[in-house]
Amino acid sequence: MFERLRALKDCSLTQCKKEDLVDLGSVIIDTSRPTEERMLDFLYQIKNPYLFKVGDVAVKVIYGNTDVTLQKQMENLVQSNLGK
Repeated sequence: MFERLRALKDCSLTQCKKEDLVDLGSVIIDTSRPTEERMLDFLYQIKNPYLFKVGDVAVKVIYGNTDVTLQKQMENLVQSNLGK
């Protein structure tokens, strides 16, 4: 499974057709299930956790080895752009 994830990580936006990507909005997670089951369900539904779409926008995600959450990173991004 980890080898497949590594291969998915290496996919680029130019290697795919936007219409073939899974829309993140179509992914439904049952929050009553245990965390491991939710993660597996997400991977099954999204097909590639590194490359998907949100509406009509293709998204390439790069996960960092950090304790900072995505929400905090987005807050920092917004705050830094407000100062410009």
